[in-house]
Amino acid sequence: MLACGALLDSCRGGAAGETVTYEELPRPARRFIERHFPGEAVKGVRRGKDGDEVRLEGHRLAFSAYGSWRSVSAGEGMEAPATVLALAPPRVCRQVYDHEEGEIRRLAKRAGGFEARVSSAEGTLVFGMDGELMVDGGGWRRAVALSPEARLFLARYFPGELVVASTACCETREVVLEGGASVSFSSGWEWTVVRGGGRGLSSRAMSLLPEASVFFLQSRLPDGEVMEIAREANAYAARVESSRASGEVVFDLSGEWRNAYSGGVSYRFSEEASVSSLPAAALAFALEHLGEGGAAYAEGHAGGYMVMGRDGTRMDFTREGALRRVETSAREGLPPGMIPVALGERARECFPGRRLVAYYPQGSDSPGGARVVVAGHSPSVVHEFSRAGEFTASWP
Repeated sequence: MLACGALLDSCRGGAAGETVTYEELPRPARRFIERHFPGEAVKGVRRGKDGDEVRLEGHRLAFSAYGSWRSVSAGEGMEAPATVLALAPPRVCRQVYDHEEGEIRRLAKRAGGFEARVSSAEGTLVFGMDGELMVDGGGWRRAVALSPEARLFLARYFPGELVVASTACCETREVVLEGGASVSFSSGWEWTVVRGGGRGLSSRAMSLLPEASVFFLQSRLPDGEVMEIAREANAYAARVESSRASGEVVFDLSGEWRNAYSGGVSYRFSEEASVSSLPAAALAFALEHLGEGGAAYAEGHAGGYMVMGRDGTRMDFTREGALRRVETSAREGLPPGMIPVALGERARECFPGRRLVAYYPQGSDSPGGARVVVAGHSPSVVHEFSRAGEFTASWP
């Protein structure tokens, strides 16, 4: 049970709000604190017109009026908890750790992505929902000239809008437009993510989605605004905000609906689950690699179960308990032994000195062979290995 200490004093710095008790926080906010800050005493809660601010012994938290987390700030010399950092796309931490030696002191959700304050960076880093760096407060980006393909793309989908920045970092090209919208391109200048910059995308930009996807969104979420769309190898994803539901909606390449996510990338609409109630195979794997008390919490979703380790390791299992993937946001990579020994040795042989940060066993999610994500400068790359352990393919 969390201790609820003295409430905050009168408004600090002129900020409007009133003091309330911990028990008056919305249930999602209390669950967030219990999951990510177990045993850390609550020193005060202040309620404003836009949500709640909570002061813990070593952290400050901000929540929306409905209890959804907005930001986590760590005290001096501390880093945000690993389980909180794992709520952002893993690429956020990987890019920070690939470039910097500092700690992530603050993580915040924003329209279309996340903000991170790193102790060793001069300014705030802003990342998209896919985890790719958008605004560079660490001086990592470099200016790059637009390709003819990119110019044609922008003229078609954002006619008349001026380009205010065109930069490159790792394998991604980022173009920011005068109106606030931005487009991420691959190293070959193929579009990967289009963002509205805090506003809904225009009908021209929406035409990047298949017609069936646009019809689905208009009919199911008629008052919704699509803030971002992304193109992956076998799917499209639309980030939607509406009065009925907000989150990510995923379509196949033909435009048919596949799944819906909430809260951030890779967070399906979830249900409460306890670690002890996991299928036998999933429970055994979690206990073997996390140990007693090493699991922070578990969630059930339409496809199976997710287990979050206190070290930031995230495991995803099928409903039957078979491992689908394991990944981590920890600087040192996955815990030893989590990847099969032979595969781990082969990956380290192929990529010496690099960290192993994710593992996909061969199965429905990885039919071509087991996949290992290797991080460390240069950027994180997915590497696929055949049944015989031979390296077969890589992609960003």
